[in-house]
Amino acid sequence: ALTTFSSIRNSKKSTLNFLDRANVLKSDFDFVSSFVRALFPSLPPREASI
Repeated sequence: ALTTFSSIRNSKKSTLNFLDRANVLKSDFDFVSSFVRALFPSLPPREASI
């Protein structure tokens, strides 16, 4: 029973790590897109399809 508990906890932790990484990637993407928009204001604003 102890091993299953630890494996469940480990999978939970890896899921949290994955979500953290996805959030970091999303904030990086937002930063890059705003940076590009500041560089090229004539570009039409991209729809938030991603």
